[in-house]
Amino acid sequence: MRSALIVLFNQDFTKNVPKLEALYGGRFTEIRYIAPDHWSRLDRPYLAGGAKGCLAYQADCLVSGVRRVLGKRNPFELAEGDAVLRQRILRVVGHQFQFYHFVVQAAKSLLKLEVDWFWVIGDDAILNPRLDERGLAARFALSAETDAVLCRPVYGFDAWIEHICGSIDSGLQRAARALGRDGPWVREPVQPEPGAERNDRLPVACMDFFGLSRTALQRLLPIWERMFRQRLYVELGGPLAILATFDRIRFCDDFDWRRNANKQEMEAILDALAESETLIFSHPIKLSMFKPAQVERLRPYQ
Repeated sequence: MRSALIVLFNQDFTKNVPKLEALYGGRFTEIRYIAPDHWSRLDRPYLAGGAKGCLAYQADCLVSGVRRVLGKRNPFELAEGDAVLRQRILRVVGHQFQFYHFVVQAAKSLLKLEVDWFWVIGDDAILNPRLDERGLAARFALSAETDAVLCRPVYGFDAWIEHICGSIDSGLQRAARALGRDGPWVREPVQPEPGAERNDRLPVACMDFFGLSRTALQRLLPIWERMFRQRLYVELGGPLAILATFDRIRFCDDFDWRRNANKQEMEAILDALAESETLIFSHPIKLSMFKPAQVERLRPYQ
């Protein structure tokens, strides 16, 4: 199955692209990197629906457009290097709170690729070096009928939903507007996580790794656009659109995800991933903290 690997940057750290090429080159038919410009610094409005969220996004578009015209670059942007490599970097605008919208903005370029499947991974998550496009297809038993691969979702605990949506009711209303119907929306069985006492309709899932068929991506684009207009947080709006749209989903349970880690802890995460035959990916790995020689252990196995 011909596949593209899409490395999704939360922020523009495209100086790490040569390291990522060393890790992933030759493992997929195509590789693309999606990197955002974000200059409004209005983080909180990106969680708000309505005029505030719209204003923050428009401010980013305006400031970023002017900076590009003036030849300005982001502090950690890949400023020089192989022209072919730079052409693989797709530039978008916005905030990591809704990075599924980065895929929407880059979709025209992505759909020009002659591939059947898109694997998406965050720039601070690393795939197991044993896995390439054939290995991933086999691991998740993909067929022509499979729509998506998604990290196992749960119903988010009440306090988290209130933090990212303002309230559970607000989250339900915004989700209903994005999906065009009232819930429940989820077709697959989803378990509540501890603390989910009132929330039984809003699922959350890790979005540092997921996969979509070409057809599934095309169907998701308008839904993710509506999710973005409602400013639904990535761990809610991203998976909810998938779960509400498709029946043929494979779920990923084998991954090591931690919210934060220092460099020593990251080195331990790297070691564990390199030695594991079961983990799909690990997070977080900040490649900017490591010299190229230090990530040799994560080069593909021959």
